[in-house]
Amino acid sequence: MFKRLLFFSLVTIITRQISYSQNNNLDSLRNILKSEKLKLLSFQNHIDIQRQYANEDKDLTIAFGKALLERNDLMSVDSLKAKAYFELGYNYRNFGDNNKTKFFLENSLAIYKKIKDVPHQTDATNLLAVYYANIDEDSTAIKLYTETIRLAQSINDTLRWISPYKGLSSLFAKIGLNDKCIAYCEEGLILAKKKNHAVSIAALNNNMAIGYYQKKEFDKCIEFLTVALEINKKAKMNEAIIRNLSNIGSVYQELGKLDLASKYAEEAVNLLPKINVPRTSIYTYIDLAKLRNQQKKYRSAIEIGNKAIAISKEAGLESLAEGAYKSNTEAYKALGNDAMALESAEKFWKIHEKFLETDRNKAVAGIEQEFQQYKKEKEIEISKAEIALLKKDKIIGDTQRNGAIIVAVLLGLTALLFYNRFLLKKKTTEELGQKNKAIEKQNEIIQGSLTEKETLLREIHHRVKNNLQIISSLLNIQSDNVQDPALLSSMREGQSRVQAMSLIHQNLYQSEHINNVDIENYLKELVAYLSDMFSKEGKNIEIEVNANQIEFDIDTAIPLGLIVNELVSNAYKYAFETQESGKINIGIKALSDTEYELKVKDDGTGLPDDFDATKSQSLGLKLVKILSKQLRGKFSSSSSNGASFVVLFKDLRAIQS
Repeated sequence: MFKRLLFFSLVTIITRQISYSQNNNLDSLRNILKSEKLKLLSFQNHIDIQRQYANEDKDLTIAFGKALLERNDLMSVDSLKAKAYFELGYNYRNFGDNNKTKFFLENSLAIYKKIKDVPHQTDATNLLAVYYANIDEDSTAIKLYTETIRLAQSINDTLRWISPYKGLSSLFAKIGLNDKCIAYCEEGLILAKKKNHAVSIAALNNNMAIGYYQKKEFDKCIEFLTVALEINKKAKMNEAIIRNLSNIGSVYQELGKLDLASKYAEEAVNLLPKINVPRTSIYTYIDLAKLRNQQKKYRSAIEIGNKAIAISKEAGLESLAEGAYKSNTEAYKALGNDAMALESAEKFWKIHEKFLETDRNKAVAGIEQEFQQYKKEKEIEISKAEIALLKKDKIIGDTQRNGAIIVAVLLGLTALLFYNRFLLKKKTTEELGQKNKAIEKQNEIIQGSLTEKETLLREIHHRVKNNLQIISSLLNIQSDNVQDPALLSSMREGQSRVQAMSLIHQNLYQSEHINNVDIENYLKELVAYLSDMFSKEGKNIEIEVNANQIEFDIDTAIPLGLIVNELVSNAYKYAFETQESGKINIGIKALSDTEYELKVKDDGTGLPDDFDATKSQSLGLKLVKILSKQLRGKFSSSSSNGASFVVLFKDLRAIQS
């Protein structure tokens, strides 16, 4: 496996004993570029210089890479030329130059294929997969990661096999399939720990943490990030350390521990001068800008966001600045600068819409299928080999046991019988083979059709979710110009209803089972959004959700989500007006195979004595009544130590089946 060297103490030129001290290495190297000494450097000298100074001096690194390509004496050897191309491709990827990254890596791979250097072909294939993943061409990345695994297995190289696991788990995390991300990390960690490969163990722990972060299991997230950070600090992997620190800061930010979040985020930013990787710098600044907004340090948030934007423009990576524009929008809104907020929002959506138009999400259904299909093929090959070996052993055993008797007495008869049996077996085998091929072909057609339909269905859910989010954002921007409190409240309620439906579609396209919504996960995401939308300054409202292992299809989930949206919104608006803290409990339990109970209870001021939910003129409660009927259910309320609303409803899919 390709392994970068971070430090070396001295570069020695073999032909002549020319050396230079660490104190003036950079100046010495620049002088060498301008002198005849450049021609005296060996191939490995060029490679070592690029590896050591990649994070210190971009121009110097690239200059030595280009100088190497001009060495006709070295570039006439295919293996050296392929390695030189690979090194430049690696560095250009870190520096954010996508066109040159692709050019050098593809040329490196082509040469390694030509000379049949499978180990280095594996490295180039894996790095090319990373490149395609970085530019969001996920389907191409998946094919290359799978090819990397095939190549690594063909040479029985476990270390080279680990890297695609890191890549695939990262892809799953990126598109929100968190359980799959964690599963692939666990598989990869088994291999990495067997080889005691610290860098891979750290990377897989980091990816595992991202999966748990997106599942909002923050304790586990911190646990895995801490392991990754300790390993990377021992190895002095500055870029990885920065990512770990920034991620830990993001977790504490989610937990509301802003002092701890600030400590880790600032430590990450302070390390940025030690690396020259624009992608990492952009994301690190964006995380800190988001934190500054949460700390209500809006001017600082804008300053930091603009740093991320400036780096993205300089490196040709402006698509990565999406989060910075979003952060700036929030900061400008808080400062009352509507013009700049709108300008930042427009730039955010310009990038976001381009991202939505890419076809990367069409690969969602194919990721698991393609890799698992490969694993299945390998298992079948192993099984066939084992069966063949057992048959061979059996034939040998039978021959040894019975051969002496049969040959002496019945040689002619045995030969005839075996010949007849051979003909019969051959005919049977041919017929069976033809039938198996026909069945396999039919299965391939059916599986292909199912995969295509599932992919299209995921794409539909994804696009519906995106369109609903655009509507929600437009309502949010428009509400900035509304002064009438009643109208503003109505717009926010409308926005929350749109978001409730959007989250349903998001859960469906991210779900392993495209027809089912994990209700507990969905409700946790919904109430987190409602908390941000309706919580008031100085109020501490806790929400508890309990709907363990309950799943519904979209016909039941959407009206149910809208009901919860209305009841929780009402609780925020009315239940705690005279209280500084409170609690809202949301519970769903099965009463039978088809019947369920939803209960939303708060410990607020309670309902008026003459309150009758069925006769209320509130738009929200009217919607609850209508949606309850849609679910063939009943809606009731009571008031004891707060307000309690109960909806008895039916799973529409269950009663139709």
